[in-house]
Amino acid sequence: TNLASVSGLGNLSGVRLMRYTFSSCAFTSIDFLGFDPSTLTDLFCTFSRCSRLTTILADATWRYL
Repeated sequence: TNLASVSGLGNLSGVRLMRYTFSSCAFTSIDFLGFDPSTLTDLFCTFSRCSRLTTILADATWRYL
């Protein structure tokens, strides 16, 4: 609940599961630019209870998921 920011997500590769990864986060935006979503298979509740989150930045490739 005290997580205020995340950086370096573009450096991750091969991630498949992100269940509850940022659940109950305290940040208002997150930057997924440069992160390749092609291996993602499960985003269940990734941002659950992130009541302050208003902006998710992502490359155009995310729209094909």
